[in-house]
Amino acid sequence: MKKIKTLGLLIISLTSIAGCSSGDLRAWNDAMAQTNGYTVHYPDQSDTTYVGDIKWTSGVYAGEGFMRIKNTSNDYCKVRIQLEDDSYKYYYLEPYEYIGDIYMSVYNQGTYMNTICNTTRAVFNESF
Repeated sequence: MKKIKTLGLLIISLTSIAGCSSGDLRAWNDAMAQTNGYTVHYPDQSDTTYVGDIKWTSGVYAGEGFMRIKNTSNDYCKVRIQLEDDSYKYYYLEPYEYIGDIYMSVYNQGTYMNTICNTTRAVFNESF
């Protein structure tokens, strides 16, 4: 009987975390660590990648999450970034425009970027 209770508790626990993003799990882990007297620290770090002509840098600085987006072309670009909680942020970039230090929660970082670029601003009306 004890094995059945343990198995039931395990199944309930796994089902409850199955719908969590990695940011949710980091937040829960940090809360548990702080509750137990540990200090939580995220070291400064970043990663840069190119999606077409868009340079995307994301990371952690001074314990906060951030993104930087730069259009490296002479086109207009519409950018969609998917966050860990499956929400989206949209940016409309002029040629060579730079959007720097977009601060965000360290628990809800950008995970994927889509871009649409064209020579006119009409691209801002396009859908993904």
